[in-house]
Amino acid sequence: MRRRLVAAAALVLLAACSTPQEPQRAPAGESPFVYVKNTDIVTEWDPSRSYSNEIIAFQNVYETLTLWNPVTKKSAPRLATSWRSSADGRTWTFSLRSGVTFHTGRPLDAEAVKASIDAHA
Repeated sequence: MRRRLVAAAALVLLAACSTPQEPQRAPAGESPFVYVKNTDIVTEWDPSRSYSNEIIAFQNVYETLTLWNPVTKKSAPRLATSWRSSADGRTWTFSLRSGVTFHTGRPLDAEAVKASIDAHA
């Protein structure tokens, strides 16, 4: 048993002390593309089906209409600059920040927000 423990500790130490590979450089004038396989942390890229560590990555990929502040217990503006609900609380109206586009150049509009909500409902 002691031999296995010593061997395992040596293997961990060897892995921790190994020399990292030299990163590949992008050709002159080109931007580098970095791909990190991280499937042990990110297992699902769809926010409607993932409720774990992915939230950390999603904050860099997705933008929300509002952001909940747990300290003040209030929502703060993000893509929505303001919002209001109907008297019965069943209908919400959001004013969207202007000038926002997706990575494709398509503008953020009510149709895009509705499609996103419908896709994740």
